[in-house]
Amino acid sequence: MRAIACEPERDRIIQLTTGCSLIGPGSIPWEVGNAFSAMFKQNRLTLEEAQKGFAIFEEISLRYSKESWPRGPGIALAPHRGAELFPCLNSI
Repeated sequence: MRAIACEPERDRIIQLTTGCSLIGPGSIPWEVGNAFSAMFKQNRLTLEEAQKGFAIFEEISLRYSKESWPRGPGIALAPHRGAELFPCLNSI
């Protein structure tokens, strides 16, 4: 999201991830959509900007891991932001 939204960390994120395999849970598109929706509702961007951002996101090559849903509730309750990504490390 930070790279798509042109936030200050954008260039560093792109530099660190160029040539890497990006792996994450299948919920990432939903999370990105929710983030753009929230930014739109907070008047932080226009509908057109949100649509453009999602189009940019769809161009990013991501591999989605299949996770065991019974682990989901425990992961969702984890105190760490992004903890839902930890099981994806098993896919590497």
